[in-house]
Amino acid sequence: GGLELSRLADAINRMSRRLGNLVGGQRRFLGDIAHELCSPLARAQMAIGVLARKAPAEARGAISDVEEEMKQLSELVGELLSFSKAALRPDAVPRTDVPLGPLIEVVVRREAKGRDVAIDLREGLWVNANEEMLSRALANVLRNAVRHAAAHGPIVVGAEERGGSTD
Repeated sequence: GGLELSRLADAINRMSRRLGNLVGGQRRFLGDIAHELCSPLARAQMAIGVLARKAPAEARGAISDVEEEMKQLSELVGELLSFSKAALRPDAVPRTDVPLGPLIEVVVRREAKGRDVAIDLREGLWVNANEEMLSRALANVLRNAVRHAAAHGPIVVGAEERGGSTD
């Protein structure tokens, strides 16, 4: 009885440590990949800029589309790098009290792309977070909503206060 439970507890603890090591390794690996992608992306963006200046007028529309795609890819890699760093060292991410309304308004203005996006938010809500990371996360969610759901109805960005948590 007691010996078997002890062995089971030891096995679960070993498995938990292994899983933790695997997850940490995966996060480091993703961070390393994102870091390695930064240089070739920057070179590609510079090359596209040079190409845009030298291209004939009829090719500029296509080049502009490629520039936009490269910009989005670069932003995604930057987000992956930031999130992997934050996941590996959450205590190293600086957090401050951020007024939620103005942050959401800026994100909606930047990401709505002319789509009808409403904000449903009580004034005076604040959140303790890393403002830059929160802004990127909200922008990512809103971009996806605009891209994939805007044709199916209104998009509403909202938040509500929940008591009891300090995280």
